[in-house]
Amino acid sequence: MTAPYTFVRFRTPMAGHHFADDTAAVHDRPVPDRFSGRIECTITALSPLFIGSADQDTGNTTTLDKIPVIPGSALKGMVRSYLAAMTGSAIGPQSKRIIWYRNPVKVRESSTVTALYNQYLQKRGESAQQGKQRIGLLTRSEGNYSVVECTQLPLFGDNSSTRSVPKVTWRVLKSDLNGIARDIDNQVLQQCNDRRIHVVWAMVETTSANKKRSVRKVVFSTGLTAEGACASAVRRRDGQRANLTVPTTCRNSEFIGFLEESGKQNSARGGGKPVAVQMILHATGLTSSADDDRNAANDDSRNAYLFPIPDSKTAGWILTSGKPKRKTGRFGVATKTVELALSEVSEQSTEYQRALPEVLFKGDGVPVFFDTESENGQEIVVRFGRGSGFRVQAANSMFDTIDPNVRNAGFDAEAPDLVQSLFGDSDEVAARKGRVSFGTAWAQPKSRFLSKQADIALLGPKIEAWYRRLEQRANPTTANPVTYDNDDAKYRGREMYLHRWPKNVINDEETWAAIATERRNPGNADNGVGRAITPVAPGTTFTTSIRFTNLTAAELGALLQVLLLGNTPDDNTSGNPTYAHLIGGGRPLGLGSIHLAPALYFDHPDRYRRWDAPMWHNATSADVVKYLNAFRAALEHAEPDKQQWTTGPDNHSWPQSIAEVFTVAQWRKRLPPETTAEMSLDDHQLKKIPKPLSELTSEFSP
Repeated sequence: MTAPYTFVRFRTPMAGHHFADDTAAVHDRPVPDRFSGRIECTITALSPLFIGSADQDTGNTTTLDKIPVIPGSALKGMVRSYLAAMTGSAIGPQSKRIIWYRNPVKVRESSTVTALYNQYLQKRGESAQQGKQRIGLLTRSEGNYSVVECTQLPLFGDNSSTRSVPKVTWRVLKSDLNGIARDIDNQVLQQCNDRRIHVVWAMVETTSANKKRSVRKVVFSTGLTAEGACASAVRRRDGQRANLTVPTTCRNSEFIGFLEESGKQNSARGGGKPVAVQMILHATGLTSSADDDRNAANDDSRNAYLFPIPDSKTAGWILTSGKPKRKTGRFGVATKTVELALSEVSEQSTEYQRALPEVLFKGDGVPVFFDTESENGQEIVVRFGRGSGFRVQAANSMFDTIDPNVRNAGFDAEAPDLVQSLFGDSDEVAARKGRVSFGTAWAQPKSRFLSKQADIALLGPKIEAWYRRLEQRANPTTANPVTYDNDDAKYRGREMYLHRWPKNVINDEETWAAIATERRNPGNADNGVGRAITPVAPGTTFTTSIRFTNLTAAELGALLQVLLLGNTPDDNTSGNPTYAHLIGGGRPLGLGSIHLAPALYFDHPDRYRRWDAPMWHNATSADVVKYLNAFRAALEHAEPDKQQWTTGPDNHSWPQSIAEVFTVAQWRKRLPPETTAEMSLDDHQLKKIPKPLSELTSEFSP
């Protein structure tokens, strides 16, 4: 299984003191026996290049005075990330993000998904079983949170303990509530969702697909007012359209009679007047595409939940209608549990949805599905969500699955790692200013752009995609996958994209159009998933200046090495180099491959002594090799364990992390695009695992 990205294994950060002497290095004045100067860098786009402008709506490349540019911050981030992969660097606190996962879709033919489904059931316990799902209203009083449990509807059948959350079909809602739609911007939905609506219940006799006859209690009609709900009920009864009220699994249904407030049939078969009761409508799935509302098959199968209002007449008859009672009550919720659940939800929601809990806390409360556990003799809510298959917090975060030698290497201003030493870092207690700065890279005037291609999906792996990010014990179809709940879960490494632009391209415009068409994102325009982008054409050259101050020979060699990667200092094959970097957006498509050609200049030693002294003197290729060798000598001091060294693609011995980065960065011998294509939707559903870098490269030798 392949993917446009791979993972370079984490390594213990190399301490900066291995590459520097004991002189206090500062950025604002010369230090004896240190090197200061600039690197004039020519950047050649090997594939289309896209670095988006601040105007997210246009999809245009960043430009200044209509000339394409690469911001210095983007270049610094790129170089820093490559050096971090090569020599290691501290993992910041942002990696402590809590990991959640949802009940997976059960696919019978997939042993992996079945294993995940069973693992989810084990995590949830008894509450994950049918009829055991608990529902309630999350309330807040004087800063304290609690859940008031709502009753559920006993189902007819042999199992008397089976209960269900009352539901209403979307066909009924659309017919009764003045054009309600499963769209977060729909005004009718905003008016009534998670608030009280009026409901008429009825008894209907149904015929299932297997011709089995049964009597059901169903929501027969709804309304924003009691009068409206009753009027809709009469029209539906007289129009003999009872089928709208039952699930699509039933072939047809026949109206029997309306229910009273007590839950009993209020008259003989076919007669009686409708009675409207109040319940709380909770419509889930609001982030679905608007296309669902135009697709009758999808829309008919969608249900919305109805929460009985505690202590109301409706809650009473839902609880007691011929079935044993189950105790309901009020359960406390820790503030941290609420903050985690609601903030996690807010990351994938709209402004309307984020503001919704604050609005609902002022009313009946926030409808939630929840689980409880006993703690110190008291039953409390331990997890909850806004949907029935709500997400469950994993035992470990991403940070917990990283090797302790890497994750515990925090920032220390007195003893920074090599990346921090060169580029600086900040911390709540200490900070260090970097000694390398990047200027904006300007393209040649009148540079060529490729045609704008609209609505292209630019998606990469997410932290929650644990099956792609965590090391698995066996093959990609293992029936016992490692998740963030496993004690031995290990993160695969630093994510790095692979070069994917096809070889021997004759017409880059046609190639770009073909790639864009393949990655078109229909039906998801303007939702942040797809972007309309206009890249700079391959062959475009940029120039920039990189300023460095008070570096040792080894530090300067490290900077040059990460700029050159495995290329030689006198390599002029900018159109087809041995190694290349990746930058910008669209890397999953093959965009953003660039070649860097650095030219080294030093501050003239007399520039601060004589007013007429020249400012610079340039270094030769032999000088560059000298600094690269100084870096290599420092590597041997920083990594004396030769078992951590291996042969890289340049046939030289390197620490494993550097050899892996060079393997990823191969341009001339890059893998063919079909070998590194994004996984299919079926592969995602089956939780398949991308092949490791070593396996990819061993299977294909260019």
